[in-house]
Amino acid sequence: MGRVMKITAILVVRNEKDYIEATLRSLIDDGIDIAIIDNASTDSTESICRKYHPEHVKKIVSIPFHGTFDLRQHIEAGVKLLGELDTDWVISHAADERFSSDIPGERLCDAIARVDALGCNVINADEFVFVYENDAVDYRGTDFCEKMRHYYFFEPFPYRLMRIFKKGVPLDGILAGVHQMGGSGIRLHRENFTLRHYPVLGHAHAKEKYLSRRYNAQEIEMGWHRNRTIMTADNLKAPDMRLLQWRQHDATPLAKTSPRTTHFWEW
Repeated sequence: MGRVMKITAILVVRNEKDYIEATLRSLIDDGIDIAIIDNASTDSTESICRKYHPEHVKKIVSIPFHGTFDLRQHIEAGVKLLGELDTDWVISHAADERFSSDIPGERLCDAIARVDALGCNVINADEFVFVYENDAVDYRGTDFCEKMRHYYFFEPFPYRLMRIFKKGVPLDGILAGVHQMGGSGIRLHRENFTLRHYPVLGHAHAKEKYLSRRYNAQEIEMGWHRNRTIMTADNLKAPDMRLLQWRQHDATPLAKTSPRTTHFWEW
């Protein structure tokens, strides 16, 4: 029997108790190993991750929190950890996300192995953002991936989420703080995978998660995070459902019609 391909999702987390266990279980079910960078969580995030260490969560490292969301710090920690991992492929993952294959029903590990066999070393993803349908609902503590059905296709520009890649490919885009890569060494898979994004699980959750968050001032000057700095209690209210798509059940293909170039709080 040949060597089993190793695929590792790297997650940078801080106070993700509402997401982390379901996300870890989803990755485990998909045959993916996990590495955690904990940004000094003050809730149960780290203890939940340690329940799966070392069988599935292969590494847990900590970085300090300096009072602001510091993406550069996260990127540098991720690159350092990547260099230490014994893995073939990497997924740059977040606690509020789900990646899936371009072939319905195929496990993520099998999909990445199939792409590797084709000679490709980078996979792009299409992003679909799921939104709560009114301001009273709160999906925390529920199977939010099952219950949240309203979404929009988010594509401000194409090929922006090259976040599944073979270890060793050039990381110029990642180091620049975006999720793109370039260069002669890139062999991009011709079909995009799917990324389902659940950034907030209700209006109350949105206010708790984002309205007290502060961002690194230098990164704001660089143009990062600006669409997050405009968040208010009012613009985080549920959008008009007529502006969203509806996923009737899991087998329903996600629609890429009417792509959005801004997020719902900017509409």
